[in-house]
Amino acid sequence: MEQKKSKKNLYTLSLILYAYAIILLISLFYFIPTSLASPQKLSPEIELGRKIFAQIRPHVTFAQNPMIKQCMEKLGKRILDDLPHHQYEFRFFPIISSDVNAFALPNGYIFITNRLIQECDSEDELAFVLCHETAHVLRGHFMNFLAQKKKVDLTTLGLMVLGAVIARDSDLQGGIPALSLGMNQNLSLSYSREQEYEADTYGLRYLSHSDFNVNDASKFMDKLRLLSQITISVPVYLSTHPMPMDRLINIKRLEKTYPSKNPQPCLSNMNRLKLWCRLETELSDRLLDEFNPLYLSNPNDIDMIYALALINEKLGSSEEAERYYQMGVSHAPKDGDLLRDYGIFLYRREKVKDAESRLKLCVEQNPEDPLAYHYLGRIKMDRESPDEAIQAFLKSKKIAPELPDNYHFLGILYNQKGDEEESHKNFEHYFTMIGNLEAAELHSKKRKKTEGVMEKNRSSSR
Repeated sequence: MEQKKSKKNLYTLSLILYAYAIILLISLFYFIPTSLASPQKLSPEIELGRKIFAQIRPHVTFAQNPMIKQCMEKLGKRILDDLPHHQYEFRFFPIISSDVNAFALPNGYIFITNRLIQECDSEDELAFVLCHETAHVLRGHFMNFLAQKKKVDLTTLGLMVLGAVIARDSDLQGGIPALSLGMNQNLSLSYSREQEYEADTYGLRYLSHSDFNVNDASKFMDKLRLLSQITISVPVYLSTHPMPMDRLINIKRLEKTYPSKNPQPCLSNMNRLKLWCRLETELSDRLLDEFNPLYLSNPNDIDMIYALALINEKLGSSEEAERYYQMGVSHAPKDGDLLRDYGIFLYRREKVKDAESRLKLCVEQNPEDPLAYHYLGRIKMDRESPDEAIQAFLKSKKIAPELPDNYHFLGILYNQKGDEEESHKNFEHYFTMIGNLEAAELHSKKRKKTEGVMEKNRSSSR
């Protein structure tokens, strides 16, 4: 049985590698520098990004808390809104890895590890990382790399891509061989000194234009440089050419060229983003040992109260968690994060009426909270109000399209209403997102069959 499974996996890998070879060959054939490309000529790069993303998606572990991604998208939107028109489909993804790393694919799919986010002391530091990766995309560095490597063994290149991301628990050493500050030189895919400096230069320009604090860029790079001196291995984000100190000096020089104009906050609370990222992978009593003294030294610190509520809940200490949640909402009755997570906490303990009231207050404070709408949908679903449930899940899906449970519950609800096409469409999306490609293919076939029957009925009625 294992032998058959192994043969099947090898066959699947062969097909994937063949697809990569074709895609990359097409991109090389049609390559034209970004600065000269017309909208029609950009399509190979856009398609290349889509194809690679589709291939790696089932093998990369995304952050589970959609609030992390919402913060990333918010920062990314502010950066992109101030840039000239572009045709790339930029999306920002937080992923799970013990590496301090960031990378991007063609067409603007940018990935940041939860470990890197935790190293950022301000939203401006994180924005610099996003700006640097955005510069790699807009300056066409990946396509330039391919054009210069016409003799590259495409099969080997495909193996490098798969080898970097195929294991869910991989540290993603070297990242995906794409537009990355964190690419492993052992893969012989690192960018030139000029391209890295160009990404820093344009990254600082983007940072300045989008009203972030430019001076935090050098703070972030210096922090990682120091981190590399006290760890066994250099942080992946610093392991590229040129040397970290050279890049730090260059960034400090550029900060004078592109000074901060009028820095404005973008995220409501960077500390909470870092906490959410930390709780994706770290959960032990050591967290309580760390946060309890901080709370005791300042019992009115709402961030510490919120942190202890989340940590105790995740550790299974329900009574302690509820005590901190109650304390938090009494101190800050309009705190959207507290209202949402307290509402979810109450829902999971079947205190549905109280949960609903907290969640409704949450969306009043923050109409863009996907989790609040999601759990309001589940409450309506439990009460057998399918139309209201569908509306709530659709709102959540619009805000957080990467939250798989929305598609799961929509699939169930549309099935109950007899809408087979929408049901199969949502189930297909759900199983694709969680990596169950066999189930996704099954629903894809059923969806197409349903569409065929509906089209046949429409034709016969004309």
